[in-house]
Amino acid sequence: MRILSHWMVAVSLCVASPLFGQKSMPGVTPQVLVYKTKGDYKTLVPIILNEEKTKIMAYPDPKDLITGSGLSLPVSLHKGYLMDRRGIDRQSAFIKMTYKRYSQLKKTPTPDELFAQIVDNDPLTEMYNCGPRNDQKNSVKLINEYIDKGILNKKCRSVRLKEIIK
Repeated sequence: MRILSHWMVAVSLCVASPLFGQKSMPGVTPQVLVYKTKGDYKTLVPIILNEEKTKIMAYPDPKDLITGSGLSLPVSLHKGYLMDRRGIDRQSAFIKMTYKRYSQLKKTPTPDELFAQIVDNDPLTEMYNCGPRNDQKNSVKLINEYIDKGILNKKCRSVRLKEIIK
């Protein structure tokens, strides 16, 4: 993932660290992030915007979307929830390009090219941090049980999607 500011490095390590087979930074434990979106964006590439949604802060290299087992698409969970595998956070937006098409690019698009392709700059309706990725309590099966029982918000920490303006 290309990071466009030092501030974003800290945010991405805390909120959207690499997941499922991607290497993580020493001392940083990848987190299980579960989310819902306004539309069907499962196959579209996420990028990360600044708070004002006027500038791209981070975006993937085409090779970042490929893991040993294929594309790093999010995992489909029950009731329309998704589990992140690539590095989404509360400031994510989605571009028109699919994971498959983007992963086949020979050259990474520029931030301006990516910004022009945004289809939704405010796509998330819910997001939860369910703890460390390597913890057995965060299996897909168990997260689906939380969803089915209506207790996802009790078992996982809700991520505030909007800043409270005073």
